Amino acid sequence: MTYVMDLGDVDRSDIAGAGGKAVGLGGLIRAGLPVPPGVVLTTAAYADFTAGNNLGAAIQELAALPPDASPQEYEHASALIRTLFRKGSMPAAIQAELESAYEPLGGGDTAVSVRSSATAEDLASASFAGQQESYLNIRGLDALAKAVINCWASLWTARAMAYRAREGVLPGQVRLAVVIQQMVEAEAAGVMFTANPANGRRDQTVISAAWGLGEAVVSGQVTTDDLTVDAHTGTVLTRQTADKEVMTVLTEDGTAEEKVAEDRRRAPVLDDAAAAELAAHGQRIADHFGAPQDIEWARADGTFFLLQSRPITALPEPAADVPTEWPVPYPKGLYFRASIVEQMPEPLTPLFADLVDGSVSRSLSALMNQALGPGSLREGDVRFPTVNGYAYYYYRTWPMLRMTGRTVPAMGALFGGKAHMGVAGWRDYSHPRYERIIKDWSAKPPTELSGEELLAGVRALLDAGTVYYTAVQSIIPMADMSELSFRACYKAVRREGDPAAQEFLLGFDSEPIRAEKSLYDLAGWARSDPSLVKALLERPTPELAECLRTGSTPEGVEDVLWQEWRFTFQEHLDLYGHAVYNLDFATPVPADNPSAQLETVKFYLRGQGTDPHERQRLLTERRGH
Repeated sequence: MTYVMDLGDVDRSDIAGAGGKAVGLGGLIRAGLPVPPGVVLTTAAYADFTAGNNLGAAIQELAALPPDASPQEYEHASALIRTLFRKGSMPAAIQAELESAYEPLGGGDTAVSVRSSATAEDLASASFAGQQESYLNIRGLDALAKAVINCWASLWTARAMAYRAREGVLPGQVRLAVVIQQMVEAEAAGVMFTANPANGRRDQTVISAAWGLGEAVVSGQVTTDDLTVDAHTGTVLTRQTADKEVMTVLTEDGTAEEKVAEDRRRAPVLDDAAAAELAAHGQRIADHFGAPQDIEWARADGTFFLLQSRPITALPEPAADVPTEWPVPYPKGLYFRASIVEQMPEPLTPLFADLVDGSVSRSLSALMNQALGPGSLREGDVRFPTVNGYAYYYYRTWPMLRMTGRTVPAMGALFGGKAHMGVAGWRDYSHPRYERIIKDWSAKPPTELSGEELLAGVRALLDAGTVYYTAVQSIIPMADMSELSFRACYKAVRREGDPAAQEFLLGFDSEPIRAEKSLYDLAGWARSDPSLVKALLERPTPELAECLRTGSTPEGVEDVLWQEWRFTFQEHLDLYGHAVYNLDFATPVPADNPSAQLETVKFYLRGQGTDPHERQRLLTERRGH
């Protein structure tokens, strides 16, 4: 039995045994790109380790808990199973191959990384891609064997077992490949997209960079510099340099977070030449794989290393070039894009642009006049025009100065709840009113309305929406002030070694996070049947969306199974499908066009992405510490 493969020998045909991460790295190596030397320990090693230590029956017995078992029961079972792994001994054949593989990487006390590699064709293993643990800065053969066993054991966290029980995945179905690479002692690291995820431009490379190791960048735990680079010329088009407060570094026996030196906090991680060099690597990778890529990278002693590459999913169609002329419709005033305009990222459709101008103007004027007295804003003082199709707030110069002078009374009105502002106003007035208007119009079949009535309905719903969103915007200053106050207070009492202030704000639940977890669970549900997975992965997304809309069944799937999954997906859309990402009413919400949600399900089915449940748990755990 051969358990170890050199990463340079791994190709697409090995995905079932080596996993997606190893296949991607193998492709980079064959393309001549800089990848840290490494090997993959195949899923056969996991299977033989559990068999050799007689763990199969014990795992099945301990993990055989019902989906409604208590968290304590799962924690107890997890602890017992992981103890079994830790007490297990590495079979001699696997140990010998590990030793032989470690020697070319440096042997002795050479530092290596140990990471999971999910198998996209092994459906059960792919169910938990990204959920397993990674181990960095592992030194010595004994520590390496221990890290491999711990990586295997991470299949049996309480969260993972509860998830599998709900989805009907048997304990004996899960296994894992492990990638072992020479450790890059990174001075900087980050991620790179070879197409711009914001606008779909394939000629733009987007780079996020931070000091130290990249694990914290990938998990979103540190602040990054963000750059946009012309993929063909290497010219830096945009640059946002962050205040980088913390970084992840190597220690003698692992990693740790430490403060960034004061003189480096606001210094750019990559200069223009380094950004161009990295973008050139990205272009080669995209050309090699024939598709835009999401890449993890590191830099040590001025040399870039590529740690992972995978396709970007749900990339929007490329947007048009940015106009060079921006003529304004009204002179002598201030134009800005903020507040609700941030939810109008694209040029507005003509009908929406015509209707929303008056609607926003009326809403803002009514709010200010109620809060600060009649005449605070007069007709024409505030408008909502478009410039090259993009929405802008416009304030006449003098009214803007007049309103600025009333900042203190305005804040008093906000915190006093005048004009239905603030949390109480949103809860008791604005939100119920909005729901009521939507309910009233939803009861009127559109096919029975005349053209004039349809237009009246559009106006009424749009006006209700702008009033509602204006009320929502009144809460944001209160939230900002509470966070700023907390940070200021914490800064005054923070002691040496205490965590950064933002760690206390991590891990809380929200509608976007709940929606992400729901899609992840839908992918897990689908993995209970190979035919369903095959259909979801192989059928075009528009075809699947049409099947969801009409109730027709994709080829190769039993009708009863599809209808059950379709019903569950529809439950997701009922809960989260009316979230608005673009306020222009010509842009469909997910309930109308769930293509992006289907692409996300496919993303998880391919074994990509991280488990949002586990990510949230880890963030919550960090906050608790």
